[in-house]
Amino acid sequence: TRDVEVQKGIYLTLKQQLELAKIEEIQQGSIFQILDEPRIPQAPISNRIILKLILATILGLTFAILIAFARTYIKRAGFKERKRFRKVKYILNKNIYDLFNDPNVSLILALTFTIGLPYLLQHKSKNPTFFGLYSPTALVINIIYILLIITLVVMFIRNKKLIKNR
Repeated sequence: TRDVEVQKGIYLTLKQQLELAKIEEIQQGSIFQILDEPRIPQAPISNRIILKLILATILGLTFAILIAFARTYIKRAGFKERKRFRKVKYILNKNIYDLFNDPNVSLILALTFTIGLPYLLQHKSKNPTFFGLYSPTALVINIIYILLIITLVVMFIRNKKLIKNR
């Protein structure tokens, strides 16, 4: 009985050491698993990140300073100048509204976008997933582009009817 107990003890000790060795082997192994091998880019990548960052900073600061000067000027302006600002603002708003309600502008924009549509639809993405041509981003852009053309055509028809009814 004593020999059986000794053998059981030896067996349990060896079993524990085997489990510990397996755990250590897993811990020493790499945590990272390579899913896809890296690919060399087909087109060169722009390394002008610092130049772009500096340019964006300069432009952002310039616009911020211009806006700050304009706001300060408007706040310090007298009653007559404020009245002129309101008048200019009203004229700009009215002209923009009239521009969007002009059927000729809607038609010209719709035709211009329609001429550019075949070039947009023929574009093939690098990683196509839809129709063998478009990535998800390209598909969304195409849908928005087509919806814009439809909106412009509807605006043209609506504005043309409004002018006829006047």
